[in-house]
Amino acid sequence: MQEREEALQGDMEKLRLQHGEATGSLNAEVRRLSSSLAHAEAQLEGTEKQLRETRASMDERLAAAAREEEALKQQIEELKRLTEELTEKGRDKSEAIFARDQQIAELSAQLASMRNSLSNAEQQRSR
Repeated sequence: MQEREEALQGDMEKLRLQHGEATGSLNAEVRRLSSSLAHAEAQLEGTEKQLRETRASMDERLAAAAREEEALKQQIEELKRLTEELTEKGRDKSEAIFARDQQIAELSAQLASMRNSLSNAEQQRSR
């Protein structure tokens, strides 16, 4: 019986040693995993910070592009207005030139008629 007790005590001691080794091994693994987790969390925080900074930069660039687009739209509208104004002025000038050309043609016709009349009058006088 005593042998059996001693054997059981020996088995218990072995189990305690195995338990201690397993506990030590598990604790080491927990420390390793904790360290890996802390490292991964630090990397994640760094990545999240970069993403926030990138997003902020992109938002700023988008806002600047929107402002530039609005400025370009305003410039286009101003150019359209100026083009219409110039077209209208050109049309007015064309109409004025056409009217002047007509007036010149009428005056030229009157002048030709007067010259013809003068020429006829001189011919009659010389007869």
